[in-house]
Amino acid sequence: MKDEQSVINYYFYGQELSSDEAPFPFWFEFPEEKIACLLGYNDFEFNTVKTEKEIIEEVKRILT
Repeated sequence: MKDEQSVINYYFYGQELSSDEAPFPFWFEFPEEKIACLLGYNDFEFNTVKTEKEIIEEVKRILT
């Protein structure tokens, strides 16, 4: 897995995209980037807030 801070940053990038009603991008280099971004994108829609630990654990769980 890429470094955890990068994964967290992608999560919050996804939330930002969703709040701006921007389309979801498809240019990711690593699967964990896309997963984290999609989680953030969806969590914003459902008005969910996760801790950094929860973000990392969920991305790891999805990757395994």
